[in-house]
Amino acid sequence: MTRQLVIETAEPKLEWLDLINPSREELREVATQFRLFPTLVEDSLEPDHLPKYEKVSDTTFMIVRSYDDAAPTDACSVQNLTRKVAIFCGPGFLITIHRKDQPFLAALRDEYRTRAAAGDRGREHQGLAAQILIDLVNAAVDTFESPLDQAEQALDRYEDTLFGHDDIVPVLRQIHELTVHGEYVFASIFRGSVPMGDVTLNHFFKRIDFGVPDFSPHGTRGTAATLLREHGFGRDVVELLLAHSEKNATVAAYSHMELAADRKRGLQYLADCVEALAAGVNVIPLRAA
Repeated sequence: MTRQLVIETAEPKLEWLDLINPSREELREVATQFRLFPTLVEDSLEPDHLPKYEKVSDTTFMIVRSYDDAAPTDACSVQNLTRKVAIFCGPGFLITIHRKDQPFLAALRDEYRTRAAAGDRGREHQGLAAQILIDLVNAAVDTFESPLDQAEQALDRYEDTLFGHDDIVPVLRQIHELTVHGEYVFASIFRGSVPMGDVTLNHFFKRIDFGVPDFSPHGTRGTAATLLREHGFGRDVVELLLAHSEKNATVAAYSHMELAADRKRGLQYLADCVEALAAGVNVIPLRAA
């Protein structure tokens, strides 16, 4: 264990103790010294614990997670993408506990050491311990700014490729990786086991406000069905593409197998229509009478 006394002040009375990778025995000694609640101590040892806030008597316990710059490129869970810092704050003490040192925390320790050496007691009306807690949480949140910017840029690249190139299969495969190779490419962000819902699409089109009042994405299904039927695609093919269920299980299995090629042709036809519209081809502007 690495044990650092970051700052110790007499007025206001505060001791900031930073512990890196303590064993259970070492942490129990600290817990006894500062009268920490045993259940919270156990939580502080759990590396996969999600963020938490709890107050027991006059001691505040918090868990914050910061982005891990060394996370694997294929990491896809909160636990794999972030690192945990457990914080105990009570009368006259503040304790930070983590398995590995983290850049944001090291920088904050250095900042407070420098300020303490200069006699800066911070915003006295707020309290030094409270000020450190606020700075800890804000610094942890700030670690997500750069990776979020990178993710936004990656999504922009996916969109440019998806809507600007004929061969979208590689892009769909990359998007599929973001869903941890689940059943759906466009999965719900809350539950990867279900597809993206219609409410999400409705909110999306309301936000982009592309000039069609009361537009509903669900209405495009009717448009697609009409286009397909008008261009020679059979009713069974259209029904399958719209995911309308067949009550007879035997017929349903047969249709899925036998009509696979026709369904593929139907999807390709709709894709060609969308591309033509995007390019301004065969678009007939409608004018009000």
